[in-house]
Amino acid sequence: MPQATESHTQLVPAADQLATPDEAQRLFRHRREHITEIDQPLVLISQMQRSGGTLLSELFDGHPQLHAHPYELHIGHPTKYDWPVLDLDAGPEEWHEILHEEILERYFDQGYHKYARKHVAYQDENLEAHPFTLVPSFQRSLFLELASEREIRTQRDVLDLYMTSYFNAWLDNQNLHGTEKRFVIGFCPRLAWGTSRAAFLEAYPDGRQISAIRDPNGFFASARLAYPQKYGDITEAIGLWRMAAEEILAAKQERPDAVHVVAFETLLSETEATMRAACTFLGIDFDPILTRPTFNRRPIKANSSFRVSRHGILDEPICRTETLSDDERNAIEEWVGETYREVRTLASA
Repeated sequence: MPQATESHTQLVPAADQLATPDEAQRLFRHRREHITEIDQPLVLISQMQRSGGTLLSELFDGHPQLHAHPYELHIGHPTKYDWPVLDLDAGPEEWHEILHEEILERYFDQGYHKYARKHVAYQDENLEAHPFTLVPSFQRSLFLELASEREIRTQRDVLDLYMTSYFNAWLDNQNLHGTEKRFVIGFCPRLAWGTSRAAFLEAYPDGRQISAIRDPNGFFASARLAYPQKYGDITEAIGLWRMAAEEILAAKQERPDAVHVVAFETLLSETEATMRAACTFLGIDFDPILTRPTFNRRPIKANSSFRVSRHGILDEPICRTETLSDDERNAIEEWVGETYREVRTLASA
């Protein structure tokens, strides 16, 4: 094999020479001068954890008519479950401090990944991390500069600026341009509950909600393995599941045409039919990419509590209830069986 020459090795710059401040500034100016406005209504995927929200967001990820926010939408304040309330007199610095998603720094540094089973020592499993080139300081600068130039009258104006800065600062976003976009879509568990749902609808009266309902037996089997300290107690875990189901029922009753319910098990077993129904609900075209989980249009493994050996849709979660005892299944049926069947009916409507 030919030896590398001194002149050849000099072609590879040192790490501190990869981009000069002037080059970074020119990159910012170029994107700033060719900004893509993100002002579409938000589709909020929201329900109980371990119920298919991550999978839904990954299936929608590459749809050409959507701006798809990856991971979870962490604009909530003071917790991610609280819809942010913005003081319009406060100014751009405070708005950004409230909306800023701290996880951006970690994913820019380490790459994008989402695994429920971090505590499980699957040493032989290849856990993926995808490059995530959203530069946090770039996003902040875009937001502050855009906010200084525009008249801000509503909460929605601030949220549109945040989304514009977010998607334009994502340098290799594979879906920024092209087909005209109809919606922004993002996932956060519990963000459509109670007062947060009301605040979301106030900001996005043209918004939509998609919620998945999972068999409570499968939910408990998955949740207690993923987060045993939080969901290990069956009474507390199923109490939270009941709360989630009641929130879905209330949302559907309040705005039947703006809320779509998906059955988690059907999403796994009849993916194309389920996603076609979701497209009809949103008024967008069906695209084959909706049957494949992706991140930035790249295939991605499932966010399962159990071992994952391949990409694509997994049907194993349907069988998770086998890990429960007869006593646990009987208790769950007694507590929430009727509620589950009521919500499950909405998913087939």
